[in-house]
Amino acid sequence: MNDSRILILSSSYGDGHSQVSHALQAEFQEKGIASVTVVDLFGEAHPWINAWVRLAYLKSYTLAPSLYGEVYDRTKDLPYDALFFKWLRLFGKRKLQHVIHNERPDAVIHTFPIQTLAAMRDRLGFPLYLYTVITDFSLHQRWLHSGIDRFYTATDDLRQKIMDRGIPSDKIYVSGIPLRKAFTSIADPNMIYQKYGLAPAKKTILLLAGAYGVMQDLETVIETIIQIRDLQIIVVCGKNRSLLEHLRNRYAKHPFVYLFGFTDQIHELMQISTCIFTKAGGVTLAEAMAVSVPVIIFQPVPGQERDNAEYLSQKGAACIIQNISEARNKLPVLLSDTQLLSEMKAAARQLQKRNASQSVVEDILQMMERR
Repeated sequence: MNDSRILILSSSYGDGHSQVSHALQAEFQEKGIASVTVVDLFGEAHPWINAWVRLAYLKSYTLAPSLYGEVYDRTKDLPYDALFFKWLRLFGKRKLQHVIHNERPDAVIHTFPIQTLAAMRDRLGFPLYLYTVITDFSLHQRWLHSGIDRFYTATDDLRQKIMDRGIPSDKIYVSGIPLRKAFTSIADPNMIYQKYGLAPAKKTILLLAGAYGVMQDLETVIETIIQIRDLQIIVVCGKNRSLLEHLRNRYAKHPFVYLFGFTDQIHELMQISTCIFTKAGGVTLAEAMAVSVPVIIFQPVPGQERDNAEYLSQKGAACIIQNISEARNKLPVLLSDTQLLSEMKAAARQLQKRNASQSVVEDILQMMERR
């Protein structure tokens, strides 16, 4: 089994697919599987097109969120053999064939919804196991294909939705969304407060601007939050260096605004937060559930983020805020309502699956061993 070859197909649209891919890669390697390759299929097959589409995807958050949402909704329930999906599967097909025949993997794991291999597996000429790890709390038909050997989902509800679309129950495993190993354990809060120079007596809001710092109305949000008494705010700007520098200049003299760029210690900041103020990416929400922290989702973009937000809100683990006016009215009330915060933490705990990476990897290895 240690000589098995694993290929993980990922994407650079957003940061979640890549995070999940590398969390799985690390888990496989910890289990003694040395040959685990992560490939950004579209990025390698069509770098210029990929860069343009990736930019358009990021800009859609601020320029045309409803357009992305309309395309998402119109294709959400199409069958996997619909013409639209057949057309999408053409992108990167030649590169994928090249990678498959060079790597000769024993298994391919999709962390991005493109099922080209499922449609062509029978013509490859060698056995190949196919797995799909769904990185959202919501479902789009692009994730599904009858040729996939196993689907890994965040929740039982998502499992039921997949079954409702005709996928047999024994092909679906409720694993949770795979996260980095850092989310499997809890650190001493006092150590975290001391490490970052934070005030333990103050409530803490962790504001996540997104991996590329694209949250709308960010500065207005910060100004709204800092008006609340006895509060400190941590702002994480992701990979947007210009945003970080701009905010450092603006809030240099504010004693309770703490600014970070990209950090791989986000699990520590989440752990000591009273709540998280964020977009509704599936991986970020799974991280929040892993540390049982309430989530405030700001202006969820139509599409999978809106669906993620609505699901967690229905479960009681998140609160949706649609605009600045709502933020001004709701935030002080929410932060002073200890009973509500406690209930939100309990709801997050119910959705918690800290060992998802281990569960997925162990299940895949067991399936491969049986065959």
